[in-house]
Amino acid sequence: MSPSYWIQKRYIDRLHSRLIQALGGKCEFCGALAPLEFAHRQPTGLSGRGRGRKKRLLDVNRHIDSYRLLCSKCHYAYDHSSELSDVNPEAIPAGCA
Repeated sequence: MSPSYWIQKRYIDRLHSRLIQALGGKCEFCGALAPLEFAHRQPTGLSGRGRGRKKRLLDVNRHIDSYRLLCSKCHYAYDHSSELSDVNPEAIPAGCA
């Protein structure tokens, strides 16, 4: 792999870490530290699968107020339920931190 690939990968890895810290470093709903995902608060024009990690992170960086940091269980529940929109402790999935 070319040196530019590794430079870009290092940049994306560092951006990922900075964005996680900027959004609190833990799941906004249950406090879990991993695995963490960026969930849309509101649409930014980037949605659906297959967009790639780089595009997602650059979008989060551009529109950080449009995202929240959630663990994978809370992200799934958030995407499939309206109950988590206002951090309702009863709506947090069982088994979360």
